[in-house]
Amino acid sequence: MRNIERLYIRQEVTQRQEEGCNTGDLDARIETAIKSNSEDQLVTLYDELDALEPTDSFSYEEPSTLREIKALRLDGPRRMELSISDEDLFDRIHGGWLGRAAGCSLAKPS
Repeated sequence: MRNIERLYIRQEVTQRQEEGCNTGDLDARIETAIKSNSEDQLVTLYDELDALEPTDSFSYEEPSTLREIKALRLDGPRRMELSISDEDLFDRIHGGWLGRAAGCSLAKPS
């Protein structure tokens, strides 16, 4: 097993904890699997991490539907005036999209 795969599963534990999931003893089990160089065990543990749901005490809400998003947003203006040209707006959106695409491509295992 390559070291990069070991690194990613450790980062996934941190990610799941930040998303409000209780990872319990997975940290220790992952370290044991890494030390024993057990790829099958790591795959199983990664699947367990992937299946975790945030705990009920996790207060952060991230809705998925437009209706849920609108229900949680604060009162305020719904349209903002732009002081840039359409061309500048296009360049900013395009640049942001390219940066995100590059970051997603380079930051995750393929």
